[in-house]
Amino acid sequence: MKYVINMIVVFDPKEKTLALFNNPLNTVKLSNPASRLFLELIKNNGETIPREDLLKNVWEDYGFTGSNSNLNSYISEIRKNLSSLSADLTIIKTIPKVGFRLEADIQVSLQESPEEENNADTDIIISESDINSLHRKDRPRVEDPEGENCVLKEHRNNHVNKWLKSRIFLGVIFIFLLLSFYIFYLSKRTVEISQEPYSYLYTTGKCKVFSLGYKLGYSKATLREMAEQDISNEKIDCQSVKQSIFHRRIMPENNFAKTYFIGVCSIAPSGKYNHCLSIINHYGASI
Repeated sequence: MKYVINMIVVFDPKEKTLALFNNPLNTVKLSNPASRLFLELIKNNGETIPREDLLKNVWEDYGFTGSNSNLNSYISEIRKNLSSLSADLTIIKTIPKVGFRLEADIQVSLQESPEEENNADTDIIISESDINSLHRKDRPRVEDPEGENCVLKEHRNNHVNKWLKSRIFLGVIFIFLLLSFYIFYLSKRTVEISQEPYSYLYTTGKCKVFSLGYKLGYSKATLREMAEQDISNEKIDCQSVKQSIFHRRIMPENNFAKTYFIGVCSIAPSGKYNHCLSIINHYGASI
């Protein structure tokens, strides 16, 4: 089951992704708590949800301990990911001293089984008025055999669905070719690796931090400030593990959606790199 929001973004709770409705390949990933939180807001679209209810439904019911700090953090994550896809998605309202409210036009897309999907030309879209009956067990279910509340947008969306399926098919072909290319080069005995030039910034704990963007014209103080800010978001262990950290931030001309790269390599007793991890994070401007 997927949710079409303002005919701009599609939210897939199963995959925890947000994707543009007219470009499914443009996708961002939500964290597990953010995905559960956004689903809870969608279920109660148009209603103000108290903070206490959100903490219970998103954290406590799943065996976790929630806090207002966590709630604010994941609300911010959802807003930033929505803004990175479209500037027209300021749909989460903060109700001071109460909670939050989602104000959006939401439609539910019911996914068919693979056998049915091969034999069907259309998807079934349910209007926003039926979302509550799909999710809230505490409300009586109203049967509507005439389909007054269930809007079958078969003819209107037929061309859109075919276009989406063709784009998805092209996406699958692209991924297959990319994987084939990757496997081919992975199977080669010799791998050529070009080294990215880097510059030492500072040391924190057992970690040495290097900049990959020192040729971009920023001062060393600015590069260090950006590195400290981004590295603090990733909770990297520099107290017990000796590591080298490589950082670079990419800032586009509009200064709206930023991206940073962090490479973390643990150092073996021999002084050689033992294991490396790459982190890429996309985020928009603060809201």
